[in-house]
Amino acid sequence: MSTSPTPRAVLAAAALVLAAPLAAQAPDGPTGLLPWSEQIRVREGWLATRHEMLLPMMRRHGIAMWIVVNEEFHDSPVVPYVAPPRPYTAGRDLFVFVDTGGPTLRKVALTGFSEDNLKRFFESSDEPQPPARVLRELVERHRPATIGLSIGGTRGQTRDLTHESYRWLVDVLGDSTAARFVPAAPLIEEYLDTRLEAEKPHYTAAVAVTERIVRRALSDEVITPDRTTVGDVRNWLYDALWAHGVRTWFQPDLRIQRHGGGLPTSRGFLAVAPESTVIRPGDVVHIDFGISYMGFDTDWQKMAYVLRPGETEAP
Repeated sequence: MSTSPTPRAVLAAAALVLAAPLAAQAPDGPTGLLPWSEQIRVREGWLATRHEMLLPMMRRHGIAMWIVVNEEFHDSPVVPYVAPPRPYTAGRDLFVFVDTGGPTLRKVALTGFSEDNLKRFFESSDEPQPPARVLRELVERHRPATIGLSIGGTRGQTRDLTHESYRWLVDVLGDSTAARFVPAAPLIEEYLDTRLEAEKPHYTAAVAVTERIVRRALSDEVITPDRTTVGDVRNWLYDALWAHGVRTWFQPDLRIQRHGGGLPTSRGFLAVAPESTVIRPGDVVHIDFGISYMGFDTDWQKMAYVLRPGETEAP
């Protein structure tokens, strides 16, 4: 089953009335999120299922061998979904998937360090072997008609192979083999777009935490009219991410609609408000926020009206 892009939602109005100290606080109750070790365990269970789906995908997209390259301090966005979601810190790690023509997919990990957990999913030597030699042997043995690489795509996940790693592959395999290099973008897109039923409860938990954080940000817990700035709210959101043990994939943004205008616009819409902007009674505050958790990214948009003195609800 495949999903549509991450959900975006709008809350018409929320009341901001009382003053409260602006400070990062721990989650006020169970979040439904797993500790990191349990996240890894669950995601590795999904990985076994995903690997079972990969061979038919490779055949659909005409890719006989798929090489995924990870570099130290330049992590491939694909690796956490094709290998155990753990740190990989060699100068260059390779994950190779080979269609041998039979019913099973051959999977080889060429990493700078031996990793016990890799061996549950890949052929992986106790004593790391020279990757150039092993890669040449794989190509010579299986003679793939096409070799898919993370090049040529229109999105970051499909084009993360660096020029240096591309040149290394050409040097190792030779020009005649390099002529068989093809973009793996269609394969990567299908692989990453395909959702598992077991993932749904965890994505639901991520959405719930996103909603919970944003509701708190758009409340008098965080915003004191005529005093709190856009930068204050943004910093609170960063601290809330830390308190919940999650990350984000884009900077939290706030936009302000104000009677009489005067605030900047961009591309026909409200621009992101400067951090020095003070939130006032009568403002409509728009937050764009999301979290990263368990390999999922949420993307949430909410709005709230700041009550004027004497108001009890949004006009």
